[in-house]
Amino acid sequence: MNVFEDWMGTGLAATSVATATVLTAAVLLSVLLRRVLLPWLARVARHTVFRWDDVLVDRRFQRWLALLLSAAFVHLAAPVVPGLNDFWTEFWVRVTAAFAIFFGTLATNSLLMAFNTVYETLPVSRERPIKGYLQVVWIFVYIFGDIWVLAVLVDQSPWYFLSGLGAAAAVLLLL
Repeated sequence: MNVFEDWMGTGLAATSVATATVLTAAVLLSVLLRRVLLPWLARVARHTVFRWDDVLVDRRFQRWLALLLSAAFVHLAAPVVPGLNDFWTEFWVRVTAAFAIFFGTLATNSLLMAFNTVYETLPVSRERPIKGYLQVVWIFVYIFGDIWVLAVLVDQSPWYFLSGLGAAAAVLLLL
């Protein structure tokens, strides 16, 4: 038994109230992170001597991280909702996992962009630019994130899709 089942039982009303409670808590968490914590972190970052924290704020890394945390909260709360049958629990878990992966991909991209911005301030960046290499990494991050989201949504291994892409590439090479 969980908290909601002890409190309200397992009927339709309990499921509706628990679902509304979880979604309201996720929205409140997101608002709290984005309206209170992120501006506070931005003010703290502006007053430090380090350049990288200012760049992370400028590249909106914390925003994607806050959305990732909200999606993770909803993902972890799915088993707590009483009265959901296995289909809806699985649907909830898959969709929220896909959102968490999506926001994680965007946070990774933001982190790589911030790394490039900090690197471009160094004198060595004029002789050895890394933007082209980072763009290749960005492409791989997005492709991997998309494949992972698709794999989570259809409940398959990411290797299943990668092997399918490999087979399609082999057929295209033969043409």
